[in-house]
Amino acid sequence: LNVRAVPDDLGKTFDEEARLMPRERLSSGTWRFENDMLDSIREKMKAGRQTLAEVYGAPLYGIKTGLNKAFILTREQRDAIVACAERTPDDRSAELLKPFLVGENLKRWHVESDDLWLIYTPKGAIDIEDYPALRAHLGPFRERLEKRATKQEWWELQQAQANYEPHFAGQKIVYSDIANHGTFSVDRAGRYLANTAYFLPIANDGLAAYLNSRLAWFFFAGLTNIARGGYLRLRTEFVGQLPALSPSELEILQFLGTDIQTHSSRLADLSTAVQHRLSDIPQKPVRIDDWITLSFGELQKVLVARYKASIAVADRDQWEAWYEKNRAAAAKFQMKAREIETEINTLVYRMFDLTPTEIAAIEDSLAGTSASLGVKAYEAISAVEGLELSPDARARLAQRAGERLDA
Repeated sequence: LNVRAVPDDLGKTFDEEARLMPRERLSSGTWRFENDMLDSIREKMKAGRQTLAEVYGAPLYGIKTGLNKAFILTREQRDAIVACAERTPDDRSAELLKPFLVGENLKRWHVESDDLWLIYTPKGAIDIEDYPALRAHLGPFRERLEKRATKQEWWELQQAQANYEPHFAGQKIVYSDIANHGTFSVDRAGRYLANTAYFLPIANDGLAAYLNSRLAWFFFAGLTNIARGGYLRLRTEFVGQLPALSPSELEILQFLGTDIQTHSSRLADLSTAVQHRLSDIPQKPVRIDDWITLSFGELQKVLVARYKASIAVADRDQWEAWYEKNRAAAAKFQMKAREIETEINTLVYRMFDLTPTEIAAIEDSLAGTSASLGVKAYEAISAVEGLELSPDARARLAQRAGERLDA
């Protein structure tokens, strides 16, 4: 339920706007309080289509360790275990160390790895005595590991999802379990996942594009409760219900999905490089996620306020030139990504034969859960139908998006 403001006279508003609610929307699952048009749009989406789960199988979830501190390693810890194993004959500990992602690493269109590693010890798969380096690392945690809720050997993962291991090691579409926008992308590096992440065992950029579309988010928002900040819980049973696209439709989105993931990854790499370089100023790690929006003067203020560090006057011209060059490059990546997203959304709306009126209803319903499309995006969508936005519709859309009509 998306409530934007409480009216002054709640009783009067209820009398004027209350509608009958069909009994079928009040099931044992999530109750859907929405107008008939939104419900009819979801039914229209489902008509004649299989679900995602029917085509690809239900989305799968990641590994539960039972004690993250013991099993999840930093790069330094991983390297120390490998070095220890190399000094011991026949110690194969390094074979059980797997690259690892948690839900927070899964961003929209790309993965931001923290270079974490997992000690992968499924139930009944190994004898810890054959892995001295791992035994030495896990030993100090033994007492706590033996107190976990489920029954397994103290060195074993609580839920290793061993049946999924071939998929963990392969390419797949990954996403976080809780998000306020789509966080779907293709993991091509064969990384294992925490239980705060889900995945589909298919590496299809067209499918990733569809899953990140506004129409898909609209569908998910009708199935799960919307928490503060527009966050949804993307559990298996919700994502699996999404109507699937045909192979020919996925092919149409394929290039766009590849292109936007490339631009998003490059932007993320650039942002990481910039913040790494900025760390030279205070001589400690710098994290300024919104650096792209800051002028050089604003950046200096943030460095002083947050890190008690400033750029020497003699060096400021050189730093400013470097910073503004990277800001301009980042802005190009962002602009290109926005253009591609608009094209993806336009194509997905067209694939489901949605009218401009239906699209406007969808966008209005999403206003509280994600950023709205701009006027130009609506015009592009309307053009698909061979229609044109009326002056009144353009004015209302511009007001909601905070845009100027002559922009």
